[in-house]
Amino acid sequence: MGNQKNKDKRFDKSYIENKDILNTSWLYFQQHAQQRISYFNFFVAFSTLLTTGMISTFQGD
Repeated sequence: MGNQKNKDKRFDKSYIENKDILNTSWLYFQQHAQQRISYFNFFVAFSTLLTTGMISTFQGD
């Protein structure tokens, strides 16, 4: 009888397995980590361009 309950539980739509929770958590982390890396890369590129522009503007030549 206990085995039958476990089989029914797997087909219940409200039942979420641990692998589904881990997969969802990993996808969430991966998306936000990629976003942070993209922002950091934009910051590095923008800072480089801004610094180069300021140096060439204030250069005494």
